[in-house]
Amino acid sequence: QRSPKRIRRRSSSSPMLRFCLALLAASASALRVAPAARAPTVQAARAPAVAMAAAADDFVPDMQRRTIMNLVLLGGAGVPVLWLAGGYIYFLVPPGGGGGGAGGAEAHIGLPRRESALRQW
Repeated sequence: QRSPKRIRRRSSSSPMLRFCLALLAASASALRVAPAARAPTVQAARAPAVAMAAAADDFVPDMQRRTIMNLVLLGGAGVPVLWLAGGYIYFLVPPGGGGGGAGGAEAHIGLPRRESALRQW
């Protein structure tokens, strides 16, 4: 006689389930927001703060110096930009020069080249 097989029930409190429930509880408690405290509506009158952002000696370069500084800046920034743009454009230009047309393939596979045969086309 066979003994009846015992069916093992899975425990409802497996470690993975407990971990997921703890994670859910932690995230739910982190999302709670306390109500904002009301600020008093009465504000004291105060003078507006004026901030001066001038240099100590109040030196402002004249227009000629500003133009020269702008040209120096343009020249310094223009060199690498033009260098990179030139390389990019050079990459897009197809190789040229040389080449004998369709005759090169015939010579490569060993067929004789005939000028009259090429001129028929």
